[in-house]
Amino acid sequence: MRIPSHIFDARCSVKIQKLRKGTTRAYSAKRRTPIRGRPRDKNADARILKTALRLVERTGFRSVSMEAIAAEAQVARTTIYRRWPNKATVIMDAFLAEVGPGIAFPELPSALESLRVQMKLLARAFRGRPGLLIRSLLAEAQFDPELKRAFRDHWIKKRRAAAQVVIKRGIRAGELPAATDPDVLLDALYGGLYYRLLMGTGSLSAAYVEAVWRPCSAVRRWPAFIDRGARDSSFWVWPHRGTFLLR
Repeated sequence: MRIPSHIFDARCSVKIQKLRKGTTRAYSAKRRTPIRGRPRDKNADARILKTALRLVERTGFRSVSMEAIAAEAQVARTTIYRRWPNKATVIMDAFLAEVGPGIAFPELPSALESLRVQMKLLARAFRGRPGLLIRSLLAEAQFDPELKRAFRDHWIKKRRAAAQVVIKRGIRAGELPAATDPDVLLDALYGGLYYRLLMGTGSLSAAYVEAVWRPCSAVRRWPAFIDRGARDSSFWVWPHRGTFLLR
C-alpha cells in the first residue's frame, strides 16, 4: 500500500531530527573530551637546572648552550625556552636554587644578629663550591650583557632587598640609629666578602666576618655618636682595641 505523501514527509522529518540530535550529542561529547598530548614532565625544571649548573662547572659559561642543556637534561629545546629566555637566566636560576636556601636570613629576634649569622653563612658558601661558581659567573658577566643583567636582577638586587628588610627592621626596633643608610651599611658589611672572594687577598673565615662585624656592634652601643656622625661627615666613630677614635 502506498503511504500518503504527507505522512511520509512527517516520518522522514522525525527521523532527520533524531539523526541531527544524535550527531549533535556525539559532536558535543567529542568536544568535551580533552585533547591528549605529551604529559608535562613535573621533574623537568629541576633536571634542567641541575644540568645547567653541571655544564657550567664542567665546560665554563661560554661553552654552555641551550641545545647542550636540552640534550643532557633529555628535554626538548622548546621546554627550556618556555621557561627561560636565554642560557644566562637558566644558569642564574640554577645557581640560586643551589645556593639560595643555605644563605637565607635566619628568623631571629634581633635584626643585627640575623645579619651577623647570614654573613657567616655567605662566607662559608664563598669558601666552597658556590664561591667558585659565583667568581666564574662574575668574571663572565663582564663580557656577556645577558649574564650581567641576570646576575644583577636575580642575585644582587634580590640579596640586597632581603638585607634591607632586615636592616629596616633593626632601625624600627632601635637596634640601629634612625639615620642609618641601609645601602651604605650593606656595602660596608658585604663589600669585603666580595673583594676577598674575587681578589683572593685573604681568607673568608668566621674570624674575618667577626672583625668586619665589630664596628656594626659598636653602632648599637653608641647610637648618639653615630647619629652625630651621620649629620657631620667630619665626625667618625671607629672601634680600636676596645676604645673609640674620634676624628
